[in-house]
Amino acid sequence: MSNTTNPPAAPQRAMTPEKGPLRWIVSAVVAAVLVLGFAAFLVVKPDREACKTAIGAEVDTMLANDKPIEQWAEPNANELRARVSWPCRFQSDAQLEAIGREVCSERFPEIMTRAFTEAFSGPGVDIPSGEPT
Repeated sequence: MSNTTNPPAAPQRAMTPEKGPLRWIVSAVVAAVLVLGFAAFLVVKPDREACKTAIGAEVDTMLANDKPIEQWAEPNANELRARVSWPCRFQSDAQLEAIGREVCSERFPEIMTRAFTEAFSGPGVDIPSGEPT
C-alpha cells in the first residue's frame, strides 16, 4: 500500500453573470450627473460682484431719499435679503456683512456729505455767507 495523497482539487470559479452593459449604463449616468452638476454650478455660482452691485443700489436708493437721515428706518435684514436674494445667493451672513461694509466704505464721502449737510443746515442754523458784515 502506498501512502499517496491526492493533490487538492482546484477551486471551481463561480459563474457570474455578465456585467458589461449594466456597468456602462451606470458609468454613463454618473458621468452625465457630474457634467450637469458642474455646468449648473458655473451658471448659478456665487457672484460677489453682482451682490455688491445689488447692495450698492440699495444704499444709493437710501441716499437718494428726501427724508432726513435721522428719520430713516433701520433696514430690516430679512426685507433687504429678499430684495437682493438672487444676486446674493449662496452668500453667508458674514460675507453679506463684509460686502455691506465694503459698499458703505466706497460711498462714505456721499454719506458724510449728506450727514454734514443735514446737520449744519436747516431751521435755526445760520451759515455765514463768507462776506464781511
